[in-house]
Amino acid sequence: MLVFEIDNVPYDAPENWETVDTVLKRDRTFDGILATYDATVTFYGAAYDYLVSLKAQGFCSSALLEVYRTDGYTPTIIAQGRIFIADCEFREAVKGVVCKIKDDTFFAKINSNKGIKTIPSGNLSKNGSTITPAQAYDVLMYDLSDTSLSRTIYSVRVYEAFRWYVDFMTNGTLAFQSDSFNYGGEYEGLCITVGSKFSSAIFANYNTSTPPLTAFSFEDLYKEVKKKIPICFVIEDPFTNPVFRIETIEYLEGNPSALTFTDIDAITTKFDVQRLYSEIKVGSKTLNTGVWLDFPENINFVGFKEENFFTVGECSINNTLDLVSDWVISSNVIQDALQGSQEYDSDLFLLDTQVTDAANHDGRSINTDYLDTGFFYYNELLSNFQTLNRNNGGFPSSLARNFNADTDATFQAVTTGLSVSATGNIATIFDAETFDNGNNYNIATYRFTAPFTNVFKFDLQVIFDLQTIVAPPSGGVNVVNAVLKIRIYDSGNVLRQDITMDTTSMFAVNVYTYQGVRSIVMNQNDYAIASVTFSKAGASFSGDILVPNTYFSCVSTGDGSSLIEIVDSDNYDVTTHEFNYPLTAEQFETIIDSPVDSFEFYSNANNKRIGRLDDIKFNYNTNLATIKLTSKNSNQ
Repeated sequence: MLVFEIDNVPYDAPENWETVDTVLKRDRTFDGILATYDATVTFYGAAYDYLVSLKAQGFCSSALLEVYRTDGYTPTIIAQGRIFIADCEFREAVKGVVCKIKDDTFFAKINSNKGIKTIPSGNLSKNGSTITPAQAYDVLMYDLSDTSLSRTIYSVRVYEAFRWYVDFMTNGTLAFQSDSFNYGGEYEGLCITVGSKFSSAIFANYNTSTPPLTAFSFEDLYKEVKKKIPICFVIEDPFTNPVFRIETIEYLEGNPSALTFTDIDAITTKFDVQRLYSEIKVGSKTLNTGVWLDFPENINFVGFKEENFFTVGECSINNTLDLVSDWVISSNVIQDALQGSQEYDSDLFLLDTQVTDAANHDGRSINTDYLDTGFFYYNELLSNFQTLNRNNGGFPSSLARNFNADTDATFQAVTTGLSVSATGNIATIFDAETFDNGNNYNIATYRFTAPFTNVFKFDLQVIFDLQTIVAPPSGGVNVVNAVLKIRIYDSGNVLRQDITMDTTSMFAVNVYTYQGVRSIVMNQNDYAIASVTFSKAGASFSGDILVPNTYFSCVSTGDGSSLIEIVDSDNYDVTTHEFNYPLTAEQFETIIDSPVDSFEFYSNANNKRIGRLDDIKFNYNTNLATIKLTSKNSNQ
């Protein structure tokens, strides 16, 4: 039995209610699970009189409609909506009012308010209720050496921003939880700030919420985070103790449900074509390629630039998954802003940090040498490589790239032999080649020129036969010192890096080996020169650089054309199964209370499959449901 209450007063059931379906649906844009319904019904009798009285109060009046299922037990709310008088049609001759019921559940409040742009430092909700402002999170920003403190900036953790927006949209009536983003979670230190907090020279401007963050919406925040970390949301126990939960996408894996769909008459199976992607886009719209900044912004795959990857296979599809950030994530842009650039003052930044004191809401920047070059950078977590790794399982097939027709830049330069009898820098050692893939080493200038921006792993070795060493006439240590170096210059011949690969002190006649292996970031058209410097205080020495085993080589670079993500398509949940099935009200409400569970279903016992919720339409009058589940290919 259904009971209809308008503003807490029961009335007769409206006309057409029996045709209304309650829908539980997975929104693929947000990977959220929403319960909604659409209804146009007609009230008569006392309900008509009450709504006429509201009309007399003005067209902005509204009433709350709540529908309860009793069935002889404690009433259970199954629908909640709002009747706006402005949307009503009053039929005076028959004393009936046609009402469009606007869903007023928490699902609807989130959905209708998600696009409102505001700032999460306020203490009032959308409708003026008092809520708790987002907790400030102080971040100690260290320079890229990871040793010197630049400043302490104001930010808001993603968890607090989500929590505040849920309060704002629902007037503080909906609890929020997130094990993934709360303290102790995998992404506890992910936070939001604005460019002026990095660039301002005034302490009060960068260490407090004044000036505030640039306004953004819950939808903006959710989408920006989702582009880098696959996330989902559900409203758990929506009618009794509702909790809005945001977690990583694995949360939707849930547990096996006790409910099984058996002996199904007819199942329609097909593919969700909109999720069969032919191309994946990653990166960030805001970059800075300035040579004064440390990160190689044009590097492929491991940086932050916009890049396109294609899925392997031949399918007649043309869908793109866009994971490009509108907010700033680039290490170079963060560095540039910290150095005082005001170009990004109003831009929103997503920043990965390490929580150092949860009780006092303090953290520090995470600076990592993730390119293994001796240089530290910000936001490794948000780089393209990390983003694609986290999304593995969200692609229909393996990913590949095709940046350059010829991407092999390995080479080995050798020497034809050289005698040394004086101190000073010698850069003319490597005057011949064993091989040169790509023709990037020049034996006339002794230069290796980078054909593209990348990390190049160099192996440098010099064998020196010290044949004579004369002691200084005035006494002192009789030693010859050797320093093996690689120097990196930009295309304008400006020295960018001076890297010591090895040092050796030679005290006696012998054969010595100097050797070093180092990964070095080079921008396109930068060039590298390898050299050895000999020095001796007083007197003289002599020797030969030996031909065997003396070399300067690039042993590896990042490929430009290759598979970069191996994906097992059997783990991609793109197959849909739709069927009609009788359900009790209790069974449907069990699904609403735990929508992340998986369901076993079959038309005959020899073809049992496992599916997860995509869409369920249920009618409380007929107790019939139209069910759509998705499954992985491995479950077929």
